[in-house]
Amino acid sequence: MSPTKRKIGGAIFVWLFLLLDAGQLFHNLSINGVQSADLRY
Repeated sequence: MSPTKRKIGGAIFVWLFLLLDAGQLFHNLSINGVQSADLRY
């Protein structure tokens, strides 16, 4: 495997990891936001 391909593969892996992490965070925030809104009413 060439160094260039390895670099691209690593970048994609990191990007996917960050994307999943952000999705998880956003999911948690939206769930917490809904629960807070429910408590107010």
